[in-house]
Order: sequence, then C-alpha cells, then structure tokens
Amino acid sequence: MNEPTNQDILSAINTFAQHTEERFTGIENRLFGVENKLSGVENKLSGVEQRLSGVEQRLTTVETTMVTKDYLDEKLGDLRGDMVVLMRKEDRKLTALVEELVKYKVLPLESAQHVLDMEPFPHA
Repeated sequence: MNEPTNQDILSAINTFAQHTEERFTGIENRLFGVENKLSGVENKLSGVEQRLSGVEQRLTTVETTMVTKDYLDEKLGDLRGDMVVLMRKEDRKLTALVEELVKYKVLPLESAQHVLDMEPFPHA
C-alpha cells in the first residue's frame, strides 16, 4: 500500500479548506442578502408604526370629541321636555282662542268641544 505523503495530506487539507471557505463565503453572501431584506422589512415596519401612531392620535381626538349615548339621551330628553312645554303653551293659546270664538258665537259649542278634544293634549 502506498502511504500518502505529507504533500498529499496538505493538498487534501488545502482542497477541503478551499471548499469549506467557498461554502462559508456563499453562506455569508446569503446572510448578507437576508440582512438587507430584514433591514427593508424593518424600514417598512417603522413606516407602519408611524402611520399607526397617526391613526391612534386621530382616534384619541375622535374619542374626546365624540358624544356618549348617555349625553345624547340626556340632551334628547331635555329637547323633548322643551317641546312639551312649548306645545302646552300653544295648547293654552288654542284653548283661549276657541273660548273667545265660542264667546262671540263665531264657533258653535259642539265644534269647539271637537277641536279641544284633539291631540296632543285633549281636554276632557
């Protein structure tokens, strides 16, 4: 059997080292590409984060200026109460007018009673 010489061993080790170096270089290049892609993704995420921050600020503004259901219910109740008061005043005016028309015999009593029995506040 032929024993390998030191030169053969060194040559084999050198060839192995070159192949290993080429593979490591390829891996480094691929990792560099991955780093570049991750940097791009990071930039995009930073942009998304800024946009979300803007949306969050706008949402906070909307929340602070938005009326709540309770507030709206209260205001609608107040408005309804005001409308009832105004309608009662008008009803009193109508009643007074009908009474004046009956008093001066412009409107028969039966017609006056019919008018006064109408909604929203019928007189019994």
